[in-house]
Order: sequence, then structure tokens, then C-alpha cells
Amino acid sequence: MSTTQFAHATPEMLARVLNRLQEGTLDGEALLDDCAMALDEVAPDEATARDLIERLRRHGRQLVNISVASGAGADAWVAATVGRFKELEALDVPGERLRVVGHARRLASLVTTLLERLCQLDQLREFA
Repeated sequence: MSTTQFAHATPEMLARVLNRLQEGTLDGEALLDDCAMALDEVAPDEATARDLIERLRRHGRQLVNISVASGAGADAWVAATVGRFKELEALDVPGERLRVVGHARRLASLVTTLLERLCQLDQLREFA
């Protein structure tokens, strides 16, 4: 790949390339597994829930980047979900087990909602 390939690239195209390099390819299987683990009837232990929170934050950031790069951020539902995700992502992880699990479940719910909407808008094909 030569630099001449990027000579006519728009800022949006370059941002997409940078985001994909930074975040890597979306691993849909891992994303779904992590959401399922967080939302399962049997709550994970505290250490597992803390690990899930970090992975769910990463998955959510990937979906946020995809929504921006694909233009799906203009969709009102996506924009609202991204806003809620960013608010929740910015919060400190609570100290006690049940609150940690609750935090993981809220993140998983938002990540799942965003994933479903991006699928409805057919915005994930090139990122998966």
C-alpha cells in the first residue's frame, strides 16, 4: 500500500481507516458472548463482571466508531443510544458486587441495542 492511495481520501475516509486500525475488526461472536454472559440469569462473580465491563466498553466504543464512520449516527435512535453509552462508560465502576453486575448489565443492554439498530440499518457488513 502506497501513500498515493490516500492522496484523494476525505477526512472521513481517513478517520474510518484510523478507527479500524485502532479498534480492530469487530468480533461479533465475542461481543454476543460477553453480552450474554452479562445478561444471563446467573450473575457473574465480581471479578468476571469487572472484566466484562472492560470488554463491553471496548465493544461499545467499536460500535460507536462504526456508527460515526457509517453515518448511522444521524439516526435518532443510534444517537440517543450512543449518548447513553458514553454516559455509562464514563462512570466509575461501583465498589460492591451487585452494583458491578448491574453496571455490566446496563452496558450489555446498550451494546446489544446499538448492535441491533446498526444491523437494522445494514451498517455492519464491512466491519464484521
